[in-house]
Amino acid sequence: MLNGLKLASKEYQPVTCYQISQKGLEFVGKMTRHDRTEVSAFAYEQGSKNLWKVDWRGEEYYMVSASGAEQLSSVTDCEDVSYVSSAYLPTCLRHGGRPTLSNAHRAHECGVSSNNIRDELDEVITLNSVSIIVSEYIPFGANQIVQLNQNLGSTERVQGGFFTALIDENSAGMDTST
Repeated sequence: MLNGLKLASKEYQPVTCYQISQKGLEFVGKMTRHDRTEVSAFAYEQGSKNLWKVDWRGEEYYMVSASGAEQLSSVTDCEDVSYVSSAYLPTCLRHGGRPTLSNAHRAHECGVSSNNIRDELDEVITLNSVSIIVSEYIPFGANQIVQLNQNLGSTERVQGGFFTALIDENSAGMDTST
């Protein structure tokens, strides 16, 4: 339904851009009136045909319309979704062919904790015999490998440094605190 295009930002970070595909356009043409109304309520300023545009203001996204109306976007707000899953390893990776354990007996724990979900949850999805493998970041393609090497400093003449999960808020600037 979507086309993807890999680009690099001004700071040479990999970015993926998305565009609706021809098949996606065909699907949109078959949407029900109710679904179109829901999309329009999200995409347009209430009571007008002014399309919302996204404006990043350093820490938050704002939705801004041609009339000058604006509202803070909640797109970056996180919601907790409770679920239970069981570990899975393909048979070829298990020593001695031992089966993996199931956590199905813990499903009742999902409804115990408080949640911050704002949407109305009226969908129930039941899956059977589903296998998903979650792994660490794996760069795909030569450009991402090169960028990873540059980010880690492995291409520098003097290698090494400190690496952290903290985000550098001003990666292009200088530290003026000293």
